[in-house]
Amino acid sequence: MIPFVSGVVFIGIAAVYWQNNHRFVQTAEQVAGAVIEVVESRGDKGGKLYAPVVKFTDHRGQQQKFQSRLSSNPQRYFVDDKVQVLYDKDNPRTAVIDSWWELNLMPFVLLIIGIANVFVSVIFASVAFFVYRSRRNRNVGLNAVPVLS
Repeated sequence: MIPFVSGVVFIGIAAVYWQNNHRFVQTAEQVAGAVIEVVESRGDKGGKLYAPVVKFTDHRGQQQKFQSRLSSNPQRYFVDDKVQVLYDKDNPRTAVIDSWWELNLMPFVLLIIGIANVFVSVIFASVAFFVYRSRRNRNVGLNAVPVLS
């Protein structure tokens, strides 16, 4: 029961995440940006991860920069790469690189986890139901009283 409920919760969170991303993409300002630096960090297992730092000019003509929330290995961006940037006009700190990975990776992972939990729960429940039913049917046959004619 718990994996099923947690699966439904993960699917719900993924749906809300996707809805918020969709709303953001629809209302965001899109501008050209450039990778000015690549920040190296250590992953959980000791491997290297790379996150681009992007510079862009907002609608007010002010220079903005941000580090991507998404790190990768192998390195996906290099210094001087040109990228498209999405940001909220009222809050340029919301900037993200306009790519499927940046916008959809997290809700996609949550959706996969949710579907897997629901799937496993349904399989376990089905197996438990069929085992219960087959045992009940066997026990009914053992308790039957023969009818003599």
